[in-house]
Amino acid sequence: MALPITEAQHFATVGAYNLDIWPAHAALYVLAAVVVFYAARGRRAANLGLAALWVWTGGIYFMRALGPMTPLGFVLGGLFMLQALLLLKVDFNLQRGALSSLGVALVVYAVAVYPLVAIYLGRDWPWFETLGLPAPTLMFTLGLLLRAGEEVPAYAVVLPLLLSLAGAAQGLALGSYEDLGLLAAAAGSLGLFGRKRPSPLERLETLGE
Repeated sequence: MALPITEAQHFATVGAYNLDIWPAHAALYVLAAVVVFYAARGRRAANLGLAALWVWTGGIYFMRALGPMTPLGFVLGGLFMLQALLLLKVDFNLQRGALSSLGVALVVYAVAVYPLVAIYLGRDWPWFETLGLPAPTLMFTLGLLLRAGEEVPAYAVVLPLLLSLAGAAQGLALGSYEDLGLLAAAAGSLGLFGRKRPSPLERLETLGE
C-alpha cells in the first residue's frame, strides 16, 4: 500500500507533535476523564468535550503538524472537524451488553494500555501516539459510541469506522502494531448499524417509568 509519508516521516511527525504540545497532554487526558464522567450521566457536556478532542486532532495534528508535509493532512483535518459536529448529535445514555463491554475495553486501551503496548514494542517517548492523536482518539470515541449503543445515529459512526480501518492498515504498514486495536473498534462499531433508535415518545415513556 502506498502511503503519503514514509515510516521515518510518520514517527518524526508524531515525535515533533508530542514535543511541541508538551505539557498539554495532561489537559487532554483530563478532558477525556471529563467526557467519560459526563457521558456516564448522559450530559451534553460529554458531546462538547469529545467534539473538542476531534477539533484538536484535526487542527493541531493533521493541519498544523502533518499538513505542511502532505495535502492529505488538511483533508483529514477537515474530516475530523466535520466529525466533531456530528458527535454533538449523539445521546450518551449508556447501555449494557456485549458492545458496551467492548466499548469500556476500548476506552481503557486508548487511554492507558495503548502507550504501554507501544513502549513494549520498542517505541519510547515521544515516538508513539497519545490521546489527541488519531489512533487513540478513534478508539476512545468508538468506545464511547459502543457504550451508548442504540442511542447512536449511524451517520455519527461511518467516518470513525472508515478512519479506523484506514488507521489499522497504516499501522500494519508502518509497524505500529498497537494500532491494531482499531480493528476491534471498527468491528464492534458495525454492530451499531441497523439498530432501531427509540422514538421521542418511547424515550418519554422510559423517563416516566
